[in-house]
Amino acid sequence: MNILHIVRTPRTVTAFLVPFLEEQKNQGHRVSVACNGDEDVSGIEKIGVEVHKYYLKRSLCLRNLYRAAGSLRRIFKQSDFDLIITHTPIASAIARLVAKLSRCRAKIIYVAHGLPCAPHQFRLKWVFWFTIEWTLGKITDGLLVMNNYDYNLACKTRMLCNHNRIRKIPGMGVDLEKFKANVSGPFDSFWEQFSIRHKKVILCVARLIREKGIFEFLQAAQLLSEKDYAFVSIGDGPCNHDVSQFIYKHKLDNVFLLGRRNDVNEFTKRCDLVVLPTYYFEGLPVTILEAMGCSKPVIATRHRGCEDVVIDEQTGYLVDVRNAQQLADKIELILSSESLANKMGAEGRRRVKKYFSVEYSVKSFCDEIATILRDCS
Repeated sequence: MNILHIVRTPRTVTAFLVPFLEEQKNQGHRVSVACNGDEDVSGIEKIGVEVHKYYLKRSLCLRNLYRAAGSLRRIFKQSDFDLIITHTPIASAIARLVAKLSRCRAKIIYVAHGLPCAPHQFRLKWVFWFTIEWTLGKITDGLLVMNNYDYNLACKTRMLCNHNRIRKIPGMGVDLEKFKANVSGPFDSFWEQFSIRHKKVILCVARLIREKGIFEFLQAAQLLSEKDYAFVSIGDGPCNHDVSQFIYKHKLDNVFLLGRRNDVNEFTKRCDLVVLPTYYFEGLPVTILEAMGCSKPVIATRHRGCEDVVIDEQTGYLVDVRNAQQLADKIELILSSESLANKMGAEGRRRVKKYFSVEYSVKSFCDEIATILRDCS
């Protein structure tokens, strides 16, 4: 079978999809990827996957969308694909529409890493994205979702004509060899290279956008400024300047912005607690799963995706969206009890190993695609 995966950026492939592509190759399929040609694709080519370049920015500008549609149309004409698997909302929307207008014979499966019509967003924005997803669902052969909210919404509203082709998978999985608890060597020397000499480290790995809860993270740091805690942020984004200004204005010398890193696992292994106060359109937040894989307690929001992963009071805590005080209270509760932190971390590792390992996720992904294709035949 000739399979094409469509994403927006090559980083999506290298960060999440490599095990899935390799498994499809091992099954004898021809696998290729279409992604933004303005970025480095060498990481994809290294695994022996053909790359088709098209051009799509993170924007709903009509010129941007039209350009992407034209290049995708040319890709569809170049090869006779049997199956097109789309990822990420904008790329998936364009690809499905172009495939339909081009009368492409391939079956189309949309992998929703979080439907864009998510809770805790402006109602008009929710309606806008739901209308797009529901409309395009009528020309989609299969839908893979990653959390209960998306699954229930898609089934209840009949987002696809055949609800049997709406399937749930356990996310993209966690490499439990890369993300594990045991680390050799002194932890202090690791943190000192970043001028961090605090007794406890709270880590937040997220793109710096408001919806990821980055300002709630900073407000919690402000509330706990008298404690010997370091609040470490890994990630960058459009709110870089505003975040820096907030830190400067409130004199938060307990906050450390480390930008984008390629060694997140090293930080996750060595921190004391991972938090993600998000209200973004999450699928299954990888940050949380990786933290649990490293036997770390987690604090996240009562929000889609987070609620599917974190068991409140067992693997960590769930707090209300946009509530920095609750976040600060739970941080102090966990860090004040080493036994509680260790217990939650151990339970989190067991949960990830049972339900969210990369091996389990790859098998579920391939099995559910096979089920959809059988139903289509």
